[in-house]
Amino acid sequence: MDKAIQAAQDNLRHASKRYKAHFDRKARPRTVIKGEKVLLLLPAKHNKLELKWQEPFEVIEVVGSNNYVVNLGAAQKTYHANLLKRYFDRETSVPAQCGVLQAAVAAIVDENDPSDPEAEGEREMSLEPSASRLRSKETKMDN
Repeated sequence: MDKAIQAAQDNLRHASKRYKAHFDRKARPRTVIKGEKVLLLLPAKHNKLELKWQEPFEVIEVVGSNNYVVNLGAAQKTYHANLLKRYFDRETSVPAQCGVLQAAVAAIVDENDPSDPEAEGEREMSLEPSASRLRSKETKMDN
């Protein structure tokens, strides 16, 4: 019986080391410093089983290596690092004008080609956008 218990314990130690090595491959430590803003993973108001990242809160104190005291406005609560995600403010400078992409199409027309009835005269095409909108199945050349 003692041999069976010893074999089971050895097997558990070996499996535990394998599981730890597998987990540690992709695990990254989460560190937050005092005064930083974080998002908090909390249950949604309408469904306690649905978790959502709630508005940014400020970290007031670091307790141990994985626990943080967060200012919730009216109260202060301690949360584990697994429930926190660092919050990054968006840049406030928005470009005043967005760029507009214009496309131009050019065609080479051989004026000496007798099989092309439209090649008799030279056509001018404007690259400026047309003031009137084209209807479906209508091209610029139809106007």
